[in-house]
Amino acid sequence: MKNKNDTYFETSDTAEIPEAIISEKKRMPLPALIFTIVNFALLVLVTTCSLIIHKNVFTLAFELVGDSEVTVEYGEVYEEQGTKESFFGTILLKDGRVPEVETFGEVNTEVVGTYTVEYKATYLLDYHVGEKLFTETLRRTVKVIDTVAPEIKLETKDGWYTLPGQPYSEEGFAASDNYDGDITSKVEVKEKDGKVYYIAEDSSGNKTEAVREIFYDDPIPPEIGVLGYSEIILTVGDNYGDAGCTAFDNVDGDLTSSIIMSGEVLTDTPGTYTLTYSVADSYGNEASCIRTVKINPYVPPVVFPSAPAVSPSAPNGKVIYLTFDDGPGKHTERLLDILDKYDVKATFFVVNNPDYMHLLPRMVSSGHTVGMHANEHVYNKVYASDDAYYNDLYTIQSAINSYTGITPTILRFPGGGSNRVSRICPGIMTRLTAGVKDMGYRYFDWNVDSCDAGGTRSAWGVYNNVIKYIPKFEYSVVLQHDIYGYSVDAVENIINWGIENGYTFLPLTSDSPVCEHTVKN
Repeated sequence: MKNKNDTYFETSDTAEIPEAIISEKKRMPLPALIFTIVNFALLVLVTTCSLIIHKNVFTLAFELVGDSEVTVEYGEVYEEQGTKESFFGTILLKDGRVPEVETFGEVNTEVVGTYTVEYKATYLLDYHVGEKLFTETLRRTVKVIDTVAPEIKLETKDGWYTLPGQPYSEEGFAASDNYDGDITSKVEVKEKDGKVYYIAEDSSGNKTEAVREIFYDDPIPPEIGVLGYSEIILTVGDNYGDAGCTAFDNVDGDLTSSIIMSGEVLTDTPGTYTLTYSVADSYGNEASCIRTVKINPYVPPVVFPSAPAVSPSAPNGKVIYLTFDDGPGKHTERLLDILDKYDVKATFFVVNNPDYMHLLPRMVSSGHTVGMHANEHVYNKVYASDDAYYNDLYTIQSAINSYTGITPTILRFPGGGSNRVSRICPGIMTRLTAGVKDMGYRYFDWNVDSCDAGGTRSAWGVYNNVIKYIPKFEYSVVLQHDIYGYSVDAVENIINWGIENGYTFLPLTSDSPVCEHTVKN
């Protein structure tokens, strides 16, 4: 078929012209014939178009560009790939047409989640017999995910260490995630086999682990100390048995068995010997201590003739013996003034204090008794051995004699006859208490303790301690120390109380009543 205005038909081999038309052609005039042919052609055209339309198959081709499921990392840019679309027929519109496409839905890559993008394609076919709408819908799933694991930063501090066997003390750490931000509080911390494990998990399930190797160290040396005294004085011929040493380490525990002693003591040769005790812990920390042993040459004791015993009036009634140890000192002269004021006589067990020994003659001239206490009031020296004690005793006896011309015969042991500080030399007090008596001396302890050497530090306390216990005894030997000012301050009140209560104050002499403690060594 050419054109509807053409004046001829184009038929196929199967087309037949009706006989009526042929007959009509022979007898119809030309205009009528033409009209008839045109109408017939139109009929054929319409019929043909209708057949073509019904035979033709139209297709709306619509497909996604790329995958139907797309994964995008959090924070990255999502690139829309769009669709490919076309509308065409098998007979008509074989060259195709472009349908209209609409897109619905958005993808936010700043928020993890699953998004849907919808595409709708439409094509309106307009033909003579009517209109027909072709439509097709596609969907694409877009997943915004976070696959980046958190980051853990471990803090380290200079000089930081953990003692062996002790739990690790945290230096510090921080955890951050590209999506969740700071997740330090969510970190799981475990300590195992000398390491610390840090595990962080973000909201997307991404995990990361950091491991810290614990640095163990022990810079603390052991503690070591000698048993007994660190200074010992012996005389040639004495036996020396080392008391040993103990050591303890903060990590290794008891290291006593690991102590190494160096040095020796030659008891038959005078001199000063040093014994060194050393120990090291498992980390190489060393500690040591020393003990000095002085071996003095043997010096025969110098025994001065005994001074005639002072014979005070026989105690008649209630008697108080005021005794003062460890002087003379800076408060002794004031004490002598107080005693002179009331004409009270006392007893002084003195120590060789060179700065105040000039007060001894006044003591004697005032009628007080001067007794021996110690040349050096150092327990581990005085009681290092029997000979050490006697050497000290003879030395203070000689010093008193040199100042007063009197050789004293009464004494008080440092710490008293019941002392335990002499345990460095087992049994020494048992021997000494008997020995001094065999040599013609008398020793005195006390039955009333003012507690001025430890129980109180005030004159009122000293006073109360003394007057509290005096009434309990027929006669009272009171212990005070004239090296303490507060104890001297209490004396005048004690004297006044004694006088008011009918007591007599007397000095100790060789003929005074016995006052001895139970020996405990």
